[in-house]
Amino acid sequence: MTSQDPPRQPPGPDDPPPGAQPPPWQQYQYPPPYPGPPPPWQQYQYPPPYPGPPPPWQAPVPPTPATSANTAMWAHLGALLVWLAGLVVFAPLSLFSFVVPLVIRSSNPGDFLVRHHATQSLNSCLTGLVVGLGAILAAAIAFVGSGFILAVLIVLAAIGFGVARAVGGIIGAVKAYHGERYTYIWAAFHFIRDDTA
Repeated sequence: MTSQDPPRQPPGPDDPPPGAQPPPWQQYQYPPPYPGPPPPWQQYQYPPPYPGPPPPWQAPVPPTPATSANTAMWAHLGALLVWLAGLVVFAPLSLFSFVVPLVIRSSNPGDFLVRHHATQSLNSCLTGLVVGLGAILAAAIAFVGSGFILAVLIVLAAIGFGVARAVGGIIGAVKAYHGERYTYIWAAFHFIRDDTA
């Protein structure tokens, strides 16, 4: 002990005796200190560890009956809306109404309800395409051949078929919404085979 060192004070009543453990509230630190980066030989692991299954919020969600019913309903309504928009806004657009059920059918390979309704709607659209183009061609030929009455009858028959197709699309959408199967009887040829039957 030098002359410049302060005099040592005697231990007080609250000081722990020499060599004793600190009290429990001083043994732990919160938050714990940052451990720092691992050493270089622990930073990389080969082969990389198996990641395991994805957490529940990242796992693919199977389609529920309500989701399937809504998608199947839009296979009918989407085609009907494109067809009507073509008739009202731009006539050639109605020729592409088959695109909606085709996309829905292709994007749901394992959903039998959706594939059934998309196939039915696709067959209806293809039938409407064939009947519409055939009616236009037949009416033009009849009109040129001075058969005005025949041309008018062909156009009226095509309009009647369009109304039947629209009614069938609405019925199909309602059936799809309730999860029921539906087949166009009067407004579709079976160009595409229904593989869910």
